Amino acid sequence: YQLGGKVYDSEYASLMSLNNGYGFHKDLLNAWSENNASSTIPRLNPGDSYTASRSDRFLTSASCLTFGNFTFGYTLPKQWTRKAYMDKVRVYVSGDNLYTWSARSGLDPRLSVEGQPNGLMYAPMRTINGGVQITF
Repeated sequence: YQLGGKVYDSEYASLMSLNNGYGFHKDLLNAWSENNASSTIPRLNPGDSYTASRSDRFLTSASCLTFGNFTFGYTLPKQWTRKAYMDKVRVYVSGDNLYTWSARSGLDPRLSVEGQPNGLMYAPMRTINGGVQITF
């Protein structure tokens, strides 16, 4: 786990601008308007190049909880394995980097470089392994 701090979410910031040819975040649908005057998202103005400028409104909680490693194994009882002429049989499954819970879906604050996620870095690879160990 990691508690406290802030991280600049540059991916979210880029999705909050109205650049031609790029996608945008669904939060833009809740932008300020006369009918939605309590919104903290600036009004939509396609000519405004400062809508998604670097701002503290793109700071997100760096707190997260990760489910990093897990191993589960079971050794079969000897009375079962002896019938098959085996001394020991163990079945196991393990996993690494299984899940990360954070303030914003898809953001892993642990990958922050100089206070903002680096788009050139990949998230840690999730691996799941399993196997059977047999001793004769």
